[in-house]
Amino acid sequence: MPQSQVLGDILLHLFNHQTHHRGQAHACLSILTGGEPPSLDLLVFQRGGTAPDLEKLTFNRRFSIR
Repeated sequence: MPQSQVLGDILLHLFNHQTHHRGQAHACLSILTGGEPPSLDLLVFQRGGTAPDLEKLTFNRRFSIR
């Protein structure tokens, strides 16, 4: 069944929803690293920042407890 939706509403939902998931990723990294996680901001990467080494972050966290 065809439906219609205002484009502005769709775009608003799209951006709000991705913000929700980015917040979830930030929370998970906070738990895994035990502190402030690295930046997940696209602008940081576009301006020459490096992507976080997530394997190193979680590896250090797992073995520092023992």
